[in-house]
Amino acid sequence: MNQVNLMGNVTRDLELKESATHHKYVQFVLAVNPIGSKDRSADFINMVAFGTQAERLSSYVQKGTKLAVSGHLASESYVNKDGAQRTSTNVVIETFELVGKNKSKVKDEAVEA
Repeated sequence: MNQVNLMGNVTRDLELKESATHHKYVQFVLAVNPIGSKDRSADFINMVAFGTQAERLSSYVQKGTKLAVSGHLASESYVNKDGAQRTSTNVVIETFELVGKNKSKVKDEAVEA
């Protein structure tokens, strides 16, 4: 089983990008505060979404948005600018929900559309 459920705040505005094969995606970091520990700082988790999910996220999410996500972990290897082999682990978003005051923005815009 490979399932991840997180809730946190988006650390920067999202930018919808397109891959060389014309697939749309967004990458961002979610700051997740630990439960019951005021002594520990937030965990910063790499997130990625593709296709329709990426388009929706880029339309409604901005820096500071509180977001609940469900997805799975995926690791990839790559060579960085210095030629060193690196590995990156991301949460691939399958579903998401805006939390708190952000929800009304989505409902208002959906009604106007």
